[in-house]
Amino acid sequence: MRTSSWSSSFSAPSIPTTASSSTSSSSLSNSSSSSSSSNSSLSIQNLDLRGYWVANKGNNNLEILEIFEKQDGIMVARKVTGDSQHVPAGEISFEVNLRQGGVGKIQIAEKGFQNPEWAPGHISSFSDHDHFVFEWSNVRRNFTRIKMEPVPPSQYIFDGDAITYKPRPR
Repeated sequence: MRTSSWSSSFSAPSIPTTASSSTSSSSLSNSSSSSSSSNSSLSIQNLDLRGYWVANKGNNNLEILEIFEKQDGIMVARKVTGDSQHVPAGEISFEVNLRQGGVGKIQIAEKGFQNPEWAPGHISSFSDHDHFVFEWSNVRRNFTRIKMEPVPPSQYIFDGDAITYKPRPR
C-alpha cells in the first residue's frame, strides 16, 4: 500500500474561519436551532469531530467512520464499515487539519483496494458539532454524528461482499 505522510502542501479552500448565517455550500454556517445558545460563533478550528459519524453513499449504502485526533488539530477518519470494492473497513478514509481551515486529503483506490493514493479534499461546511460536509473532486459527503459503543475488529465478519457486525454470544 502506498502511503503519504501529512503534507501542508494542500492550500486551504476559500472559506471563512468563523461561522456565518449563510447556508451556502461554499461557506461555513451555524444553523443551530437552539434558542438557548449563546451568541458565540462556531469556528472550524474549535470543532470536535472525535467520535462516530455516518454518511449515506446512495443506494441504501451507509458509511460509518470513527474520527480521532492524531495530533493537535489533525483529525483522522477510519472506516468502521468499509466499501468492499475500494477502501475497506479498518483503513483511513480521510485526514483534515482543522488548524488550516479544514483542508485535508482522502484515500482513494481502485477496486479491490488496488493502487491506493491520497487526493486533496476539505471540510466545505458545517452547521454545528454534529454535522459536516467533506468534499473532494466532484464528490460531497454529508456526515452526521451518531452515538455507538466502540466495536472491536474481532466482532466483524467479512463475507466477500460486505463487512457485518457479529453480536457477542450472551
